[in-house]
Order: sequence, then C-alpha cells, then structure tokens
Amino acid sequence: MLYSVVVLFDPQRAGSIRLHSSRKTAPLRVMTYNIHRWAGEDGRLDVGRLAQVIQMARSDVIGLNEVLHPVMIGSRNYEPLRELADRLGMVFAFGPSGWIDRNGPGWRGPAGNALLSRYPLAGVVNTPLPGLPGAKQRSMLGATLSSGPMAGLSAFVTHLDHVFEGTRLLQIRAALDRLAHHGPHFLCGDFNTPGFQGPHSRRFLPPVLRSMRRAGYLDAFDALGKGAGHTFPARSPLFRIDFLFFPMRWARGLHLAQTLDGAVTRRASDHRPVVAEWSWPETASA
Repeated sequence: MLYSVVVLFDPQRAGSIRLHSSRKTAPLRVMTYNIHRWAGEDGRLDVGRLAQVIQMARSDVIGLNEVLHPVMIGSRNYEPLRELADRLGMVFAFGPSGWIDRNGPGWRGPAGNALLSRYPLAGVVNTPLPGLPGAKQRSMLGATLSSGPMAGLSAFVTHLDHVFEGTRLLQIRAALDRLAHHGPHFLCGDFNTPGFQGPHSRRFLPPVLRSMRRAGYLDAFDALGKGAGHTFPARSPLFRIDFLFFPMRWARGLHLAQTLDGAVTRRASDHRPVVAEWSWPETASA
C-alpha cells in the first residue's frame, strides 16, 4: 500500500502568514461524521439522505469516517463518495486505510477516511498509523484549504482502533507527532474512546483524550457544547466518541459546537455528526 507524503506547511513561512479577522469573514462550519460504510440504520445505501444531513447542518468542510471508495455492488463499480460531493457542490479527497471492507449489506470496497470541502483542497496526504498485531490498519487524512476566506487552514480526519485503548494511544501519539509543527488546523474523527462530561470529567478522562489535552488541543464540544453530546448509537446514543479538536492557539476562533439530531440523522448512519463554527482568531500573524 503506497501513501503519498506531501509537505502541507512550511514552518519557515509561519511568521509571514496573515490571518483574517473573525469580524470580516463568516464562520466556517466544520463537521465530523462516521457514515457507517454508507449503510443507514435500515441497511440501505442512500447518498441523498447523507447529503440532506450535511446540507441541513450548512457544513463547509466535513471529515468522514468508514468511507468505502469505490464500492462494488455485485460486479458493478459505484462511487457514492463522488456522487455525495457532486450533490453538495464540493470537492473531495479519500485516504484508504489499507484494507477491504466486506461487511456492508451487499457491497464491499476499500475502507478509509474522506474530506469534503466547499473550497479547493491542496497538499492532500494520507498517513498510516501504527497498530498492534492483528489490528486493522488505520490512517489519518489531511489537506489544506487553498483558497477562500479560510485559505491556509488544514483539516485532518482519522478513525482510531475500535477494540483496545492501548492501540488507540499508539495511533494518536503518531498522529500528534505528525501534527506537532503544523500551522492552523483541526483534527476530527471517530476516536472510539468515550468523552466524559461533568465535574469529574478531567479525573476520568481516557488516555487518548488525556494525550490530546496534554498536546494542547481543545475538544470543541467540551468547550462550547450543551448536554452530553452523545454520538453513538445514533438512535439512542450512549457515548460521545466523535470529536472535533483545535490546537489551543487556534481554538480561540471557535464560536459554537453541537451534536446533531433529527429524524433523518437517526436513519442516515449509526453515528450522529458533530458540528463546530470557527473563524480566524483576531491575531495579526501566525
């Protein structure tokens, strides 16, 4: 499996990057969404339903997990990711995780993460993440918005191991090493580790989320969301395992964070999406 290596950010140019004021640009709406291998709660592959969820959220940049691209239905080759992007008027990037998913109800395909964006994407890179023997390969996909009011912001999406926190810890450490000297960015995805709310949340924070906090990342929903914000399972969620993280330096631009609910959202996937609004912090330079 080949992975491209692309430099997304040049730290030597950091001082010359001019930021937009949050008073001059409308907030960017970012979303993280696990789409359950294209299968809704009813087992149907319904791209229009997923598009409706994203449109209702007025999302501008979306990180998707459990994406199969392309999809094989019998002997037919189908690209629901391309269709979804076309319906939304967006561009897309796909990052395979390195294995073929055959668990879909009647279809199969390479599994991975994807990014959808209203703005052109540049410097797309897919980074393999470590895992313990026998664990499914995981990866982190990233790209930079190359034009528009948020040009220079990078989006990263990952989907951590679903079995063991120790594996997830290895993976998130590798992801954080990759992002350690990166410019303005956010990291989103299905972390498969529960995020606690309440007065004792810091004491009981799982190791993966503790690592994110030590690395200087802010959980957008923990900072601004209301309620528990549970995301899984979609119909009657018990856990919040889907996250949007911004480094503290850039998290000052956050305005809102919420977990979405609704009749369509409960049917479209087995996860609920998380949405946040962000603008450039009012700082003169990076």
